Amino acid sequence: MVWGCLQPMVLFLAGLSPYERFEAMRQMERGGQSGLTALLTNKWFIILGWSMIAVLLLILAAIRLQQRERERQKQLRLFEEKAVLFGLTPDEREVLLLIARQAHVRQLVNIYFRPQEFEAGMARLLRRTLAAASDEEQRKRQVAVIESIKHKIGFVKTGGTFRSRTRRSQYLTSRQIPTEAEIGVVSPLSLENREYKAKVVSNEVTGLVLEGMSPFPLKAGDACTLQYMLGSVLWGFDVVVVSSEGTRLKVCHVDHARYINRRRFVRVPLHQPIWVAKFPVFVQADKPAMPVFQQAEVAEFSGPTLRIRGGLNVNRRERVLVIFEVEPGRVVQDIAEIQRVGRSGTGPFCVAELIGLDARSEDEMIRLTNQAAIEQGLEGVGEEDVLDEEKAETQTEVSVG
Repeated sequence: MVWGCLQPMVLFLAGLSPYERFEAMRQMERGGQSGLTALLTNKWFIILGWSMIAVLLLILAAIRLQQRERERQKQLRLFEEKAVLFGLTPDEREVLLLIARQAHVRQLVNIYFRPQEFEAGMARLLRRTLAAASDEEQRKRQVAVIESIKHKIGFVKTGGTFRSRTRRSQYLTSRQIPTEAEIGVVSPLSLENREYKAKVVSNEVTGLVLEGMSPFPLKAGDACTLQYMLGSVLWGFDVVVVSSEGTRLKVCHVDHARYINRRRFVRVPLHQPIWVAKFPVFVQADKPAMPVFQQAEVAEFSGPTLRIRGGLNVNRRERVLVIFEVEPGRVVQDIAEIQRVGRSGTGPFCVAELIGLDARSEDEMIRLTNQAAIEQGLEGVGEEDVLDEEKAETQTEVSVG
């Protein structure tokens, strides 16, 4: 019944003449299936169908373009609102917008809150602009604008000293490298990744000035990596060259570092009691309370790393307070971070790393480790040499961290 009502309309839309419509109706009355087939195979009906599809696709494309334009205007509006909030000048806004586009962030406003994307976009922009700059003053202005942006939006870390034991690279910044420090400069231009030794002459607001033992094969706009050994950890800073004159090199600041590697220490048995208490930054409590210590045993130590045996109620990445005697009359008290928790043939254990040591205290721990190793005849045994011994112990180990 419904099809009977729709038949005249369908025939009219197909563009048939009155006679053709009459013939089509007669054929439909004789056999509905054959009439429908004739209609669907009619060239005018097919042309009409494809025309409608094309029109719909064009409308869809126009709507999509309109949505994209609205989204782009919205992102620019949010970007400008944040620029006003942070007090950026027109030049600074333009540079930050270029950095955001070089960083390929999907939403421009996110460049205000993601320091690593900012650093990546900044490096790409500096490599291009510093290489194209005509004189030293122009390069300094470009770097000064970027430094001003970083200060205003809060990407410059404050505080004086390096946090030597932390592994959270966002806490490490090239601004904290002291003058007279020994730096390795690795140029990616060299096939051998040759490292050039240099010393920090000055640490300025706009960058580090280095003095090398030989001329650097670098020019303004080139990327290189600074390698700085702090205690037992080697950190890398991916920087861009601001200027290069003979043995003197100036590079921009970066406000996060890359963990490269750490020294390998001798592992020495200790077998001393240790007191361990959980020490989180924030706790839910009605009133302040003293830390609760549990007793265990330091099975061995390796510089700032401790292997502790005992049924401690700790989890991986938790902070704890530790107190133990490293040698007669010398007690170590520090904050440690649990690196591993498991169970071996000798019972439950955990591996903790002292993270509150400054460079001097860490060197002292390394000295004590080496001294104890010599006394026990282990001076030739390092971490790599005890892997087979540890494999035998950890065959039954089950990680619970």
